[in-house]
Amino acid sequence: MERRIKRQTKKDPEGRLLMLFEVVDVINGEERHSGERPLFDTREKAQAWIDRHRPR
Repeated sequence: MERRIKRQTKKDPEGRLLMLFEVVDVINGEERHSGERPLFDTREKAQAWIDRHRPR
C-alpha cells in the first residue's frame, strides 16, 4: 500500500492560516483518509510517521 503526504490549510480560532500535513493511503489510485491519524505540523514529521509504520 502506498502512502502520501497531503498538505492542508486550516484557520485557527484567531483567523490565521495553519499549514498541516496529513498521511493518506492510496488504494487503487484513490486517496483514503483515516480519521484516526494525527495531523503533523511539518512534512518531516509526517514522513517519520510513515517510516515508523511501514510493513516489514
